[in-house]
Amino acid sequence: MAFHRLTCRLLPALLILAISGTAPGATLEIGNGAEPGTLDPQKVNGNWETRITRALFDRLIDYAPDGSLVPGLAESWRISDDGRTYRFKLRGAKWSDGVPITADDAVFALRRLLTPATANHNATLYYAIRNARKVNTGQADPSTLGVESMDDRTLVVHLSEPTAYFLQALAMSEAAPLPEHALKAQGDDWTDPGRMVSSGAFTLGEWRPQERIRVVKNPHFYAADEVSLDGVTFYPIEDAGSALNRFRTGAWTSPTQAFLRHAFPGRRII
Repeated sequence: MAFHRLTCRLLPALLILAISGTAPGATLEIGNGAEPGTLDPQKVNGNWETRITRALFDRLIDYAPDGSLVPGLAESWRISDDGRTYRFKLRGAKWSDGVPITADDAVFALRRLLTPATANHNATLYYAIRNARKVNTGQADPSTLGVESMDDRTLVVHLSEPTAYFLQALAMSEAAPLPEHALKAQGDDWTDPGRMVSSGAFTLGEWRPQERIRVVKNPHFYAADEVSLDGVTFYPIEDAGSALNRFRTGAWTSPTQAFLRHAFPGRRII
Protein backbone atom coordinates (compact mmCIF):
# COMPACT_ATOMS: atom_id res chain seq x y z
CA MET A 1 0.00 0.00 0.00
CA ALA A 2 1.36 3.44 -0.91
CA PHE A 3 0.42 5.03 2.42
CA HIS A 4 2.02 2.21 4.40
CA ARG A 5 5.21 2.51 2.32
CA LEU A 6 5.27 6.26 2.90
CA THR A 7 4.67 5.88 6.65
CA CYS A 8 7.46 3.34 6.90
CA ARG A 9 9.86 5.81 5.23
CA LEU A 10 8.91 8.77 7.39
CA LEU A 11 8.33 7.50 10.91
CA PRO A 12 11.81 6.25 11.92
CA ALA A 13 13.31 9.71 11.48
CA LEU A 14 10.57 11.83 13.01
CA LEU A 15 11.43 14.33 15.71
CA ILE A 16 7.79 14.97 16.57
CA LEU A 17 4.72 13.57 14.84
CA ALA A 18 1.11 14.69 15.07
CA ILE A 19 -2.16 14.39 13.22
CA SER A 20 -4.46 17.35 12.63
CA GLY A 21 -7.98 16.02 12.40
CA THR A 22 -9.17 12.56 13.23
CA ALA A 23 -11.11 11.32 10.22
CA PRO A 24 -9.62 9.89 7.02
CA GLY A 25 -8.02 12.70 5.09
CA ALA A 26 -6.07 14.06 8.07
CA THR A 27 -2.79 15.99 7.82
CA LEU A 28 0.42 14.58 9.22
CA GLU A 29 2.64 17.16 10.93
CA ILE A 30 6.35 16.49 11.27
CA GLY A 31 9.12 18.27 13.15
CA ASN A 32 11.64 17.84 10.36
CA GLY A 33 14.90 19.23 11.71
CA ALA A 34 16.76 21.69 9.50
CA GLU A 35 15.45 23.95 6.76
CA PRO A 36 15.94 22.22 3.37
CA GLY A 37 18.48 23.78 1.08
CA THR A 38 16.74 22.30 -1.94
CA LEU A 39 13.92 19.96 -2.93
CA ASP A 40 15.73 18.74 -6.03
CA PRO A 41 16.03 15.01 -5.24
CA GLN A 42 19.40 14.79 -6.98
CA LYS A 43 20.91 17.67 -5.02
CA VAL A 44 19.74 17.02 -1.46
CA ASN A 45 22.30 16.21 1.23
CA GLY A 46 20.42 15.32 4.41
CA ASN A 47 17.55 13.28 5.83
CA TRP A 48 15.57 16.47 6.47
CA GLU A 49 15.48 16.98 2.69
CA THR A 50 15.07 13.39 1.47
CA ARG A 51 12.20 12.92 3.93
CA ILE A 52 10.31 15.46 1.82
CA THR A 53 11.51 14.48 -1.63
CA ARG A 54 10.52 10.85 -1.04
CA ALA A 55 6.96 12.04 -0.47
CA LEU A 56 7.09 14.01 -3.72
CA PHE A 57 8.92 11.63 -6.09
CA ASP A 58 8.34 7.92 -6.46
CA ARG A 59 11.18 5.67 -7.53
CA LEU A 60 11.21 2.87 -10.07
CA ILE A 61 11.48 0.53 -7.09
CA ASP A 62 10.21 1.11 -3.55
CA TYR A 63 10.68 -0.46 -0.14
CA ALA A 64 7.88 -2.37 1.58
CA PRO A 65 7.41 -1.95 5.36
CA ASP A 66 9.42 -5.15 5.92
CA GLY A 67 12.36 -3.75 3.93
CA SER A 68 11.83 -5.86 0.83
CA LEU A 69 11.88 -4.32 -2.63
CA VAL A 70 8.51 -3.81 -4.33
CA PRO A 71 7.38 -2.21 -7.60
CA GLY A 72 7.17 1.55 -7.71
CA LEU A 73 6.92 3.37 -11.02
CA ALA A 74 8.22 0.16 -12.56
CA GLU A 75 5.54 -2.50 -12.29
CA SER A 76 8.02 -5.27 -13.08
CA TRP A 77 11.63 -5.93 -14.04
CA ARG A 78 13.84 -8.69 -15.44
CA ILE A 79 17.56 -9.27 -15.03
CA SER A 80 19.60 -11.05 -17.69
CA ASP A 81 21.32 -14.33 -16.86
CA ASP A 82 24.72 -12.63 -16.78
CA GLY A 83 23.44 -9.93 -14.39
CA ARG A 84 24.46 -7.10 -16.69
CA THR A 85 21.14 -6.03 -18.24
CA TYR A 86 18.08 -4.80 -16.35
CA ARG A 87 14.80 -4.35 -18.21
CA PHE A 88 12.06 -2.38 -16.42
CA LYS A 89 8.41 -2.20 -17.44
CA LEU A 90 6.89 1.09 -16.30
CA ARG A 91 3.28 1.25 -15.18
CA GLY A 92 0.91 3.71 -16.87
CA ALA A 93 1.56 6.46 -14.31
CA LYS A 94 1.31 10.23 -14.73
CA TRP A 95 3.10 13.28 -13.46
CA SER A 96 1.12 15.61 -11.22
CA ASP A 97 0.33 17.78 -14.26
CA GLY A 98 -1.28 14.81 -16.02
CA VAL A 99 1.58 14.18 -18.47
CA PRO A 100 2.48 10.46 -18.81
CA ILE A 101 5.63 9.27 -17.04
CA THR A 102 7.82 7.59 -19.65
CA ALA A 103 11.06 5.64 -19.87
CA ASP A 104 12.61 8.78 -21.40
CA ASP A 105 12.05 10.54 -18.05
CA ALA A 106 14.01 7.77 -16.32
CA VAL A 107 16.82 8.02 -18.88
CA PHE A 108 16.90 11.79 -18.48
CA ALA A 109 17.11 11.49 -14.69
CA LEU A 110 19.93 8.94 -14.62
CA ARG A 111 21.97 10.97 -17.11
CA ARG A 112 21.41 14.13 -15.07
CA LEU A 113 22.29 12.29 -11.86
CA LEU A 114 25.73 11.43 -13.20
CA THR A 115 26.42 14.75 -14.93
CA PRO A 116 29.32 16.46 -13.09
CA ALA A 117 27.36 19.72 -12.74
CA THR A 118 24.71 17.96 -10.64
CA ALA A 119 27.36 17.03 -8.06
CA ASN A 120 25.27 14.25 -6.56
CA HIS A 121 26.95 12.98 -3.40
CA ASN A 122 25.87 9.38 -4.06
CA ALA A 123 26.92 9.27 -7.71
CA THR A 124 29.47 6.51 -7.13
CA LEU A 125 26.63 4.13 -6.21
CA TYR A 126 25.70 4.14 -9.89
CA TYR A 127 29.16 3.54 -11.33
CA ALA A 128 28.08 0.00 -12.20
CA ILE A 129 26.13 1.47 -15.13
CA ARG A 130 28.14 1.31 -18.33
CA ASN A 131 30.24 4.49 -18.78
CA ALA A 132 28.90 5.99 -15.53
CA ARG A 133 32.35 6.74 -14.08
CA LYS A 134 33.47 8.44 -17.28
CA VAL A 135 30.29 10.52 -17.46
CA ASN A 136 30.53 11.55 -13.82
CA THR A 137 34.18 12.59 -14.15
CA GLY A 138 33.58 14.56 -17.33
CA GLN A 139 35.40 12.12 -19.61
CA ALA A 140 32.29 11.11 -21.59
CA ASP A 141 29.05 12.70 -22.72
CA PRO A 142 25.92 11.77 -20.71
CA SER A 143 24.41 10.37 -23.92
CA THR A 144 26.93 7.49 -23.72
CA LEU A 145 25.56 6.30 -20.36
CA GLY A 146 24.29 2.72 -20.52
CA VAL A 147 20.59 3.54 -20.25
CA GLU A 148 18.00 3.54 -23.02
CA SER A 149 14.26 3.67 -23.56
CA MET A 150 13.00 0.95 -25.88
CA ASP A 151 9.53 2.52 -25.91
CA ASP A 152 7.49 4.78 -23.63
CA ARG A 153 7.20 2.13 -20.93
CA THR A 154 10.37 0.06 -21.31
CA LEU A 155 13.66 1.12 -19.74
CA VAL A 156 16.86 -0.88 -20.22
CA VAL A 157 19.95 -0.36 -18.08
CA HIS A 158 23.28 -1.91 -19.09
CA LEU A 159 25.83 -2.56 -16.35
CA SER A 160 29.55 -3.01 -16.86
CA GLU A 161 29.52 -5.87 -14.34
CA PRO A 162 26.97 -7.68 -12.16
CA THR A 163 26.13 -5.58 -9.10
CA ALA A 164 24.16 -7.13 -6.25
CA TYR A 165 23.00 -3.81 -4.74
CA PHE A 166 21.87 -2.15 -7.97
CA LEU A 167 18.13 -2.49 -7.33
CA GLN A 168 18.61 -1.00 -3.86
CA ALA A 169 20.44 1.93 -5.47
CA LEU A 170 17.47 2.54 -7.75
CA ALA A 171 15.24 2.74 -4.67
CA MET A 172 17.21 5.81 -3.52
CA SER A 173 15.44 9.14 -3.96
CA GLU A 174 18.10 10.59 -6.28
CA ALA A 175 17.42 7.81 -8.80
CA ALA A 176 13.75 8.73 -9.21
CA PRO A 177 12.63 9.60 -12.74
CA LEU A 178 12.32 13.36 -13.26
CA PRO A 179 9.88 15.36 -15.42
CA GLU A 180 12.13 16.35 -18.30
CA HIS A 181 9.46 18.62 -19.77
CA ALA A 182 9.16 20.59 -16.51
CA LEU A 183 12.90 20.99 -15.95
CA LYS A 184 13.38 22.25 -19.49
CA ALA A 185 10.49 24.70 -19.16
CA GLN A 186 11.21 25.97 -15.63
CA GLY A 187 15.00 25.75 -15.40
CA ASP A 188 16.41 26.16 -11.90
CA ASP A 189 13.00 27.28 -10.62
CA TRP A 190 11.39 23.89 -11.28
CA THR A 191 11.26 23.01 -7.55
CA ASP A 192 9.26 26.11 -6.57
CA PRO A 193 5.63 25.79 -5.41
CA GLY A 194 3.33 26.14 -8.39
CA ARG A 195 6.11 25.01 -10.73
CA MET A 196 7.14 21.62 -9.38
CA VAL A 197 5.81 18.57 -11.20
CA SER A 198 6.04 15.38 -9.12
CA SER A 199 5.28 11.67 -9.32
CA GLY A 200 4.76 10.67 -5.69
CA ALA A 201 1.82 10.50 -3.33
CA PHE A 202 2.03 14.26 -2.74
CA THR A 203 2.71 17.50 -4.58
CA LEU A 204 4.35 20.66 -3.24
CA GLY A 205 1.67 23.01 -1.96
CA GLU A 206 3.61 25.61 0.01
CA TRP A 207 7.16 26.43 1.03
CA ARG A 208 7.64 29.19 3.58
CA PRO A 209 11.37 29.24 4.42
CA GLN A 210 12.13 28.75 8.12
CA GLU A 211 8.42 28.24 8.79
CA ARG A 212 6.96 25.19 7.03
CA ILE A 213 6.69 23.09 3.89
CA ARG A 214 3.28 21.69 3.06
CA VAL A 215 2.66 18.89 0.58
CA VAL A 216 -0.83 17.89 -0.56
CA LYS A 217 -2.31 14.70 -1.96
CA ASN A 218 -1.50 14.11 -5.62
CA PRO A 219 -4.69 13.10 -7.47
CA HIS A 220 -2.61 11.82 -10.40
CA PHE A 221 -0.57 9.43 -8.25
CA TYR A 222 -1.08 5.91 -9.59
CA ALA A 223 -2.06 4.63 -6.12
CA ALA A 224 -3.93 7.74 -4.95
CA ASP A 225 -6.82 5.63 -3.64
CA GLU A 226 -4.45 4.02 -1.15
CA VAL A 227 -3.19 7.34 0.29
CA SER A 228 -5.07 8.07 3.52
CA LEU A 229 -3.71 11.57 4.12
CA ASP A 230 -4.75 14.85 2.57
CA GLY A 231 -1.29 16.26 3.21
CA VAL A 232 1.85 16.48 5.30
CA THR A 233 3.34 19.61 6.90
CA PHE A 234 7.09 19.66 7.63
CA TYR A 235 8.38 22.13 10.24
CA PRO A 236 12.09 23.10 10.19
CA ILE A 237 12.65 22.88 13.94
CA GLU A 238 16.24 21.89 14.73
CA ASP A 239 16.01 22.19 18.50
CA ALA A 240 14.50 19.05 20.01
CA GLY A 241 13.42 20.94 23.13
CA SER A 242 11.43 23.47 21.12
CA ALA A 243 9.73 20.71 19.17
CA LEU A 244 8.84 18.89 22.37
CA ASN A 245 7.39 22.07 23.88
CA ARG A 246 5.11 22.52 20.85
CA PHE A 247 3.91 18.98 21.38
CA ARG A 248 3.36 19.42 25.13
CA THR A 249 1.52 22.74 24.81
CA GLY A 250 -0.96 21.29 22.36
CA ALA A 251 0.32 23.07 19.26
CA TRP A 252 0.47 19.57 17.84
CA THR A 253 -1.91 16.81 18.86
CA SER A 254 -0.40 13.38 19.43
CA PRO A 255 -1.69 10.52 17.28
CA THR A 256 -2.96 8.74 20.40
CA GLN A 257 -4.90 11.80 21.56
CA ALA A 258 -6.40 12.25 18.11
CA PHE A 259 -7.53 8.64 17.98
CA LEU A 260 -9.06 8.73 21.47
CA ARG A 261 -10.95 11.96 20.79
CA HIS A 262 -12.38 10.42 17.66
CA ALA A 263 -13.22 7.12 19.37
CA PHE A 264 -14.68 8.70 22.53
CA PRO A 265 -16.31 12.03 21.57
CA GLY A 266 -17.22 14.21 24.54
CA ARG A 267 -14.80 12.45 26.88
CA ARG A 268 -11.96 14.37 28.54
CA ILE A 269 -8.67 13.13 27.11
CA ILE A 270 -5.47 13.89 29.04
